[in-house]
Amino acid sequence: MKDSYCLNCRIPGEYKEIALGLFYTFGMQGCQEETVGEKILLTGYFETEACAEEAEKKIIESIPGAAADIRLVEQRDWNAAWRDSMQPVLIAEKVWVSPEWLKPTLQKDDYWIKIEPKMAFGTGHHETTRLCTGALLAVAVSARRNPTLLDIGAGSGILCFVADYAGYATVIGVEVDPDCAPNLAENLHDNPPDSSVSFSIGTVACLKQEALFDTIVMNMLRNHSEPLLASCSNLLKPEGQLIWSGILCDEKESVVTNAADEGWMLLDETTENEWWCGVFRKQ
Repeated sequence: MKDSYCLNCRIPGEYKEIALGLFYTFGMQGCQEETVGEKILLTGYFETEACAEEAEKKIIESIPGAAADIRLVEQRDWNAAWRDSMQPVLIAEKVWVSPEWLKPTLQKDDYWIKIEPKMAFGTGHHETTRLCTGALLAVAVSARRNPTLLDIGAGSGILCFVADYAGYATVIGVEVDPDCAPNLAENLHDNPPDSSVSFSIGTVACLKQEALFDTIVMNMLRNHSEPLLASCSNLLKPEGQLIWSGILCDEKESVVTNAADEGWMLLDETTENEWWCGVFRKQ
């Protein structure tokens, strides 16, 4: 294990989710939380000083009254520390996410998606995961018979398991990062064996040319997702819908404009804190 950079942030409690979202965005390796008087002390660990500095800058800009500092810390298993601080997350009505070893208190008809935390962008704690979940469940209501879904940038696979719960007959998650493969395999094993979910490591080019989907989900930062709009167009069935998040609210106008220039029409949108999610159809 290498040394890490520790970013300490003292923030008003109501801004906790925003701060955590920014930590994830800039590559957080682990996190600890402590209540200090009327404020919360969030301690995030980053692999490089540059990532910690970017997160610090954005938090100071985004959260009124925030104070932050960075220090170098000796090597430690931050993944284990993060596991110890995990809590189950309700990402939509009756839909829970947590590791298999941390079962939530389930009520009648609640659904439990088991995701092992491995620092992937998809443990249910980030706003964009909840935004995509809400959009996906809404789109699924009007989906045709035996609908199909593609998740580009699957990460931990969480949105694929949401799609399986929502009734999609075929769900494929594509992830370009090979380091996600063991986590995807573990999550596939921990969830129902009769699910409709499968995963591939690679780009969308690994899909068969005749593959077409009723719904595509992209939950990635703009610089990674926007260049894939043309591929999404080629992979969607007629009248298919694209759910696109990982977008900051202040990026929305230019994102919608650029999408319109490529023939996409915005059908619906939702926000949570500073994050935005749009549902599009190809015109």
